[in-house]
Amino acid sequence: MLSNINDWTSFYNAIRGEDWPDCDSEHDVQNLPDWIKLELRASDYDFYRIDSKFWLTGGTKNYKVFYNVDQDGGGTMFGQDYIKILQTRYNRHFDRCYEWCSGPGFIGFSILAHGISSSLCLSDFYYPVIDFVEKTIKENDCEKIVDAYLLKDLKLLPENEKFDLVVSNPPHFEDCNTFYFQGKRITTDQNWLAHKNFFENIKQHLNKDGIILLQESCKGSTIETFQQYIIDAGLKINNCFVSDDYPEYYYIEIIHNENLS
Repeated sequence: MLSNINDWTSFYNAIRGEDWPDCDSEHDVQNLPDWIKLELRASDYDFYRIDSKFWLTGGTKNYKVFYNVDQDGGGTMFGQDYIKILQTRYNRHFDRCYEWCSGPGFIGFSILAHGISSSLCLSDFYYPVIDFVEKTIKENDCEKIVDAYLLKDLKLLPENEKFDLVVSNPPHFEDCNTFYFQGKRITTDQNWLAHKNFFENIKQHLNKDGIILLQESCKGSTIETFQQYIIDAGLKINNCFVSDDYPEYYYIEIIHNENLS
């Protein structure tokens, strides 16, 4: 599968997660944990090809989004349902959109492309994804309107970042439903810790008339799963609805608790 050490090292670095050890030589592979060896053996090197491109075409601008195939958690498919939802349910233009758990930014850049928001902020905890996001920003000459952050704790998001629209296709399951690491990274939010951290910290970045619209899986959670987290954070569930085109996914609309429905 891999013809030389340079190929192997490139492959390893392309797919390794934040909790994978540094591994710069062929000899080091013998010392890797078994679960990482399993991931490497089960992987197809061509599947993790570098610089895949996904064109996002809207009414105002086209964006070329760079990514590795293992980084697409549905953003190129059901994640694009956001555009129809935002265009039909909200009669407003947003100044700044934030995509939490952004991955390569398929949703956020699509929102930009369709002129729904003027600027964009993205964050993810997986550093190879942010590398691709930075490449997308540079290649599309949008440094002045797009910012990206590598962070796991939203407490580290700069205080000056304020949003009137927050979107996300986050990990949808509390327990890991796959033994492959990449699947675990994309689909699993162990004990809902990431969601809890999100709700605890997002209010200070949400403008008074701002909207949080999360896309969740009907198979992984219900609105009651996150209800107490939302209430404790001083936020309010304003609406909850199932996607017309992707009925296995539902949306939670959240606003400041002092705002009226």
